[in-house]
Amino acid sequence: MSGIYTGLQARINAMNPLAYYVPCAGHFLNLVGTSAASSCLGSVSYSRILQALYNFFSASTYRWDHLKAALPAEGIVVKSLSETLWSERADAVKAVFLHYLEIKSALENICSDSRQTVATKLEGEGLIRQMEAFKTALLTVIWYKILTGFNATSLSLQKVETDLLSVVKLYESLISFVSEMRQGQFDEIEDQARSFAEPVYTETTKRTKMRKHFFDESVGTETQLDPREKFKVDNFYTILDCLRNELEHRVNAYSEIKKLFSFLTEYDSMKYDDLKAQLELVVSTYSSDLEASVLDEFLQFKDILSSNLTSQ
Repeated sequence: MSGIYTGLQARINAMNPLAYYVPCAGHFLNLVGTSAASSCLGSVSYSRILQALYNFFSASTYRWDHLKAALPAEGIVVKSLSETLWSERADAVKAVFLHYLEIKSALENICSDSRQTVATKLEGEGLIRQMEAFKTALLTVIWYKILTGFNATSLSLQKVETDLLSVVKLYESLISFVSEMRQGQFDEIEDQARSFAEPVYTETTKRTKMRKHFFDESVGTETQLDPREKFKVDNFYTILDCLRNELEHRVNAYSEIKKLFSFLTEYDSMKYDDLKAQLELVVSTYSSDLEASVLDEFLQFKDILSSNLTSQ
């Protein structure tokens, strides 16, 4: 729902200040992914490679047959890339991750066919060069790990039994997943990527711009990152930091709901003081609807539930 300041949300809140806007959790996850996919030049370029692979093979039955012949019996063919849907993006990356070398072999077979046009060979050779680049192999592994975790969460969010409080926990688990991946998984990713391409970090050749120094500045040597660290900073860290920032920003939409109503599902494991504090917060928030006696009433209700469960 748009219009948080001047649109529909603002009008509803003006009529009822206690109303809470709760967005579609699955749609929010798609927005997070879209933002991360465009967070750096490397990620944008990788998305174009995925789409270019699908466009190339799907352009004719001859190419498509060559691709299927190169894949194992239960292999996954390349997929068209969706700009918004996590599941479709996950399928596109999964196909390349599982059959990276087979797809490259299919490209080589097509390019070695003397019957193919020069344009076809040039397009295919360009894709081969892209797949031989270690950066492409790294981004394939990075996005496969990300999308596998996020797609599993997306499926959980779509379940009928998933309530609002579970949504917060699922989002928080994703934030932990992204943080752990950022802190210590790059070496593992690098090892996996070595099975796809030669581990060579290409350094872009461009003239280094010299920053103008002011008269009161000491002139020192500016830090230049080696190609491996530059990839980590410009791509790996950028993608994961964007994911984490977007997740933390969007989970706030559910945090207020959790702060008020988590006792409804967690009362059995809550300490008395914590339960009392949360119920007092609910009473103060809805002071015109609830009385202070709601604490005693809820405790009595809790005891009744416990006794009923015990007797069953």
